[in-house]
Amino acid sequence: MKNRKKSFLKLLLFIVLLIIVGLISRQLGLGSFLEQQHLQSWIESFGATGPLIYILIFIVSPVLFLPGLPIT
Repeated sequence: MKNRKKSFLKLLLFIVLLIIVGLISRQLGLGSFLEQQHLQSWIESFGATGPLIYILIFIVSPVLFLPGLPIT
């Protein structure tokens, strides 16, 4: 019973944390970075290191549950 309560609290904490991260990203306007044109121009602004930045974003995006279509 104690284990069940502990795992429920962990799940609840995880959900609350996801909601907080979502609200913060919405307030900061981070959703605009998911627009394909904006993301492409941002990566191109890095010049020769742009492909490396793109690879890093492509690696990190699944971990952060970001949609892959704008990145691809």
